[in-house]
Amino acid sequence: MRTESDTAATQRSRLLDRRLRLSLGLFFLISVIMLGLLISHVARGDGSLSWAVLSLVLGGILGWIVTRVTVLHWDDARHAVVSQMDAFGVVVLCLYLLFLFTRDRLTGRWIDDAPLVSMIGLGLTAGTMIGRVFFTLRGIRGVLTSAGITPRLPRQRRH
Repeated sequence: MRTESDTAATQRSRLLDRRLRLSLGLFFLISVIMLGLLISHVARGDGSLSWAVLSLVLGGILGWIVTRVTVLHWDDARHAVVSQMDAFGVVVLCLYLLFLFTRDRLTGRWIDDAPLVSMIGLGLTAGTMIGRVFFTLRGIRGVLTSAGITPRLPRQRRH
């Protein structure tokens, strides 16, 4: 039996291209895992809370930058929000991948504490993924609004 919230969730998901939904789900899953690992590092005392928060914030900024690699737009034929990558996006994506593969080496150059470097790497990755999800959802909302589409949200129950 479908509930009202199931119907609203189905309607919202139909407004997104399958590839876009998949990437958002993957980014969200990665961010949850990395955030959990980051919290465990802080709880073990591998680094201070301030380093964790700083790396999350920097990762969020990086996530905002990386989100700019995709251009979101409304596709009338598919009746969905789709994403495309332009030439600038390809350059930013290549720089992002380069950073991902060298981040431990880069942070390790200035910080000798291996657990702290690991914690900062986790924070940067978690922040980047959180930023990507947040700013992509914000972009999707903008595309839907400009297309004149506002998906129904489930009604709040009044007690």
